[in-house]
Amino acid sequence: LAAAALVRAAAAQDWNPKRIMENRTGKFAKVLVFDDVAVSCKGQLFRDKNPIGIATGYDGCGQSDGTCVKTASYAHLSKDAPPPEHPGGPKDVIVVLTQPQWGAYYHFVIDALSRLYWVLEQFPEVVKSEDTFFHTGMVGTVGQAWARLMGIKTSEGEGNRLLDGWWKAKRVYYPPTNKCADMRVGAQPKAIEWMRTTIARHFADGTAGALADVAEQAAPRPGGKRVVLYVHRDRRTSNFRAVMNPDDLTKRLAHDLPDWRVDTLSDHPSPPPIHEICAAFQRADLIAGMHGAGFANLVCARAGTPVIEFQKTFGGYDFEILTLKLGLPYVGFRSMMGSYDPGTIPPSCLSHAVRCAMHFVNGEDARCANISYYNNGKVCNDSFDPFPEPPATTEAGPATSTSMLRATTTKPAEAGRATTTKPSTPAAARVSPPAAAGTTEVPPLPPQ
Repeated sequence: LAAAALVRAAAAQDWNPKRIMENRTGKFAKVLVFDDVAVSCKGQLFRDKNPIGIATGYDGCGQSDGTCVKTASYAHLSKDAPPPEHPGGPKDVIVVLTQPQWGAYYHFVIDALSRLYWVLEQFPEVVKSEDTFFHTGMVGTVGQAWARLMGIKTSEGEGNRLLDGWWKAKRVYYPPTNKCADMRVGAQPKAIEWMRTTIARHFADGTAGALADVAEQAAPRPGGKRVVLYVHRDRRTSNFRAVMNPDDLTKRLAHDLPDWRVDTLSDHPSPPPIHEICAAFQRADLIAGMHGAGFANLVCARAGTPVIEFQKTFGGYDFEILTLKLGLPYVGFRSMMGSYDPGTIPPSCLSHAVRCAMHFVNGEDARCANISYYNNGKVCNDSFDPFPEPPATTEAGPATSTSMLRATTTKPAEAGRATTTKPSTPAAARVSPPAAAGTTEVPPLPPQ
């Protein structure tokens, strides 16, 4: 118990919004160019079988983890991925976006695809050229849809421009990497903000070509209700942090938010198109769910939308960090679940978190959320409310605190700067009817 207390204390002290919101600058923000090299399944560069040093510094998750052996259960490689002994190519031009863990949903969306920002900024003609290929580590239907959403013209079959496995290239463009979330910093704020604004633009004007129906799904619907989105991990898909009492939680949401509509995103039985998942996140006025890769879809949410995360007992800082970069108020509480086992979430804990999140929705003092930092605090249960109510207001208005960065919507471009912003306009004028049975499915969630 003493050791656990020390871990929590250290985590709280290490919560550093200014450091989390720092962007690479100068030479460390440069896209590097290499000729006549090989790219591994992990996105690492080799010449004459020797790894190439990255002058801008590699700071992603460990290259020593995982494997490029396709037969391994944790390889995350497509059936056609070239092996290290027989690399594909050579291709004329490859843009390397992949970094560990390649092929895993969260790492693909947040760590890999966001790196495209730097190439678009410095070498836009390379991205536009149909002769350019992109090493992304995920090349199937989900990878193709996300790549198109980010502006890469690609499709499965003959039109594919995404690569995984080992490839040789005459020229490689290598953008700055994203820090592993375990380092308590995460992906580059500029890159994440670029993803969010790109997706928001598609919802606003339907310019995504084949994804034009995205805008239709998120179009204003007069008379609609505010929406709370519950993101569910189903045991029939995986035991990893599967929530065993989803009905209890959705009933509690309906009870606590009687004037709202409750939508559910589940990873069972099969995933819908990515644009439907993004539309569900875009519609939501409040998002709640268990720690997992499905929260990578937060890049689709509107700025100012509060997020409730059922945290793992220890570790897993990815989404707490991501919400700060996206300007999403964060309310987190520790559950009893580790990384690989199913469990239940006490409905009372969800009620406590909803009560706290509503302070953000209503533009009120939201210091109740300050306990959330990095799993810091006691595990929530039926007899313990981790979210203290703020002190009574004065004639001058609600009490404020310099620690209320979590209670603000921070623009990622303004590193470390806290700004207090009213929540976005209620979704009453923005929602569309729920999917059949009130449920939209999401892709299977890999163990993040």
